Amino acid sequence: MNSRLNMILREKRGYVYSVAAQFIPYTDTGLFVISFGTEPTQMKKSIDLVHLELKKMREEPLGKKQLAASKEQLLGQIAMAEENNISFMMMMARNLLDLGRVSTLEEIFERVRNTSSAKLMDMAGEMFDEKNLSYLFMEPKS
Repeated sequence: MNSRLNMILREKRGYVYSVAAQFIPYTDTGLFVISFGTEPTQMKKSIDLVHLELKKMREEPLGKKQLAASKEQLLGQIAMAEENNISFMMMMARNLLDLGRVSTLEEIFERVRNTSSAKLMDMAGEMFDEKNLSYLFMEPKS
């Protein structure tokens, strides 16, 4: 998601200074955050483009190349996180809270490898339902 948003908002149109997306999972809920820095005059256009990307995630399956590249990137990030003691401990704690046990790295990799475009669209449909989105704006005083 970071790459898509960076490409559409920053590289192609120059609407934002920076953009980031992150998911914070919890056992009963979670938080998906998209943040960006922009001029107030570019705010509406930027938000509209974010909505467009979220709609694409809900309605258009990733192509085979996109899906494979996304999986490889995620697998690399997971492998790198395992080398950081704090990240590894947090991953184990989340597994213990969510699943009641600690999954092996191979089990996690297998779940990523077995995820389909259809499954991602289902998850996006639930996570990015527009009626459940909320916003926080921080703007400079006029």
